[in-house]
Amino acid sequence: MKCRTDSAVSPVVGVLLMLVVTIIIAAVVSGFAGGLVSTTQKAPAANIGMELNTQANNGMGGFTKTFTFTHKSGDVLNTKDLSIITYFVATNGTIVKHEQTATSEKTGARVPWLNDVAKVGYAGSTNPRADWGNVTWSPGDVLTAQGDTQISSLLGFDITDSSYGFAPGKEIKVKILHNPSGKYIVDGKVVVQ
Repeated sequence: MKCRTDSAVSPVVGVLLMLVVTIIIAAVVSGFAGGLVSTTQKAPAANIGMELNTQANNGMGGFTKTFTFTHKSGDVLNTKDLSIITYFVATNGTIVKHEQTATSEKTGARVPWLNDVAKVGYAGSTNPRADWGNVTWSPGDVLTAQGDTQISSLLGFDITDSSYGFAPGKEIKVKILHNPSGKYIVDGKVVVQ
């Protein structure tokens, strides 16, 4: 009588196991290469109020222009990680786009700046600790660009030049980008008052 052996089963199982392991490794490598596995940073969440007032009380019996950004609630934001991108449609239809970053040129201050003596020391737009890019922006903090020069710096054009048509009623699109994640914290508009 002949004896049957199952010696061929062992090599087949071994080959199948190696094939399964190879497929799993290929899937993991493909996931990383194709962006399936995300390595980007999560964007913070914040509720930011914006107002551009051409007749704000300057506290000395007169008026000035102010562009304010109020952190109403949400995560604490490091302004060094943020960019403010503005879009303004000039009278001739040209779209003026400007990006304000932590390394943008300064006009007295890198705007918007924080006027909070308790957080940054002396008040004033010439305090570098209060500049955009140097400030940690917490709920309750108000950042400001004040006067023609600072608002012009923030928007990327001379607001006193009548050819642009900067005036009450005009809209400015504003985005605040969280650079490490590439996501927008704010994507809205402000109407000049």
